[in-house]
This record gives sequence, C-alpha cells and structure tokens, in this order.
Amino acid sequence: MCLMASWKKLFLLPWPKSVKAELERTAGVKRTIDGEGGSTEKKRGAYEKITPKNKAKITKYAAENRIAAAIRHFNKQQAFHNLKESAVRGRKKAYCEELGRRKAAEDRVPKKNVGR
Repeated sequence: MCLMASWKKLFLLPWPKSVKAELERTAGVKRTIDGEGGSTEKKRGAYEKITPKNKAKITKYAAENRIAAAIRHFNKQQAFHNLKESAVRGRKKAYCEELGRRKAAEDRVPKKNVGR
C-alpha cells in the first residue's frame, strides 16, 4: 500500500522540461517513420473490382485448365490486367470443394423406410 502511494506521487509530479522536449522530439520522428508526417505518397494502389460473374468465369476456366493458364488468358484481356495467382487459387479450391460436395450429395443413396 505504501509503495502504491509513493508511485502515485511520482506520476503526479510535473515532468522536467528536458524530458518533455525529448518525448515530443521522438514522437515527431516516429510519425515520420510511420508515414504520418510530411510524406504524401500512397502506400498501395487501388484494388481492382471484379464482378461475381467475371469471378465465376475465371474460376471455371482455372478449374478446366490450369491456374497459370487462366491468369495468362485473362491478363491478356484489358479488363483484368492485374489478376493475382493467390486469388485465383483460393477461388478454384473453393469451387472444386463445392463441386465435390454436390457430387457426393447426388451419389448418396436415400434410405428406405425399414420396419413395421
């Protein structure tokens, strides 16, 4: 209890001017390092908007062919100039899993009512 009271008193004391100036200086340096300061450059470009219909086209093409072939094919078109491999790979994986689930559901034999 006594220790807590002494710490409270220590933090309630005013900071020396040299410490305040050092904190303000280092905070200014940190802002310029983080990019909040004088830099007006953007860190990244805008994302490309792809409609769900076009996503389906790309995914189906990637499933029928290869992912790299799909990227080459759609990057040649002007609408998709910056197609990422990881995005196509993720969509293709989800598409193939969904196809597998649908086929498994179709192949399932319905149970007959057994009993009296």
